[in-house]
Amino acid sequence: MDKKYQIIILAFLFIILASLSFVFSPFFNIREFAIHSRIEIDRTSLRPYLNEFYGENIIFIDKEDLAESLLEHRFISSFEIEKTYPSKIHIIIQERRPTAWLKNNGKKVIFSADGIILEETDLEREVFLPQIEGFAYLFSEQKLLFPQPKKDLLNVLTRLDDQYLKRIKRINSSDQRLTLYLEAETTVNFGLPERLEEKFSLLRSILNKLEEEEAEADYIDLRVINHPVIQYREN
Repeated sequence: MDKKYQIIILAFLFIILASLSFVFSPFFNIREFAIHSRIEIDRTSLRPYLNEFYGENIIFIDKEDLAESLLEHRFISSFEIEKTYPSKIHIIIQERRPTAWLKNNGKKVIFSADGIILEETDLEREVFLPQIEGFAYLFSEQKLLFPQPKKDLLNVLTRLDDQYLKRIKRINSSDQRLTLYLEAETTVNFGLPERLEEKFSLLRSILNKLEEEEAEADYIDLRVINHPVIQYREN
């Protein structure tokens, strides 16, 4: 073989080996995870789920393994991963939102819309979330299992903003009918658990109108959504 071609081949092999050596060098080892979340999540609680990935090569990190580890954290619903070379990973987290609570064994059990138990606390502690009563449920490890109609209600609740949600003190389910008890000691009769999005939207409008009028209601009947009934509170 011509000496000129030998030099070219050797140079090419050297470049390949040098590139591979650089790619697999500690330069690309993961040194930092940057956590981004809508709600301030406890970053210390995430460390056990990330420790094994420090020092791994950022180019070849197994995203499925990382996802499996992170999703074990009960506050994480989903997330995205972005890489900043040479050694930093950004994790954009979508957290589970506390949606309601129920009383069990002398504790307040706080849970998300998909039934994941997020916290258990003393009954004396004030929680600005609706308490649910009369709902059938089962425990499965760190999760509450509800029948589908109750899941539908929880999914609607989790889409309400915090200020609206905190106005609802209790939600009672009896004979397949829903009754809400608000912070101003107002009772709201929802009737059957159907057209819930519309009923919650209508209730918000009614409460806003009451505030504008500087009035209060003892009772609101939304069983027939096209004909709401409001019983005003006497001053």
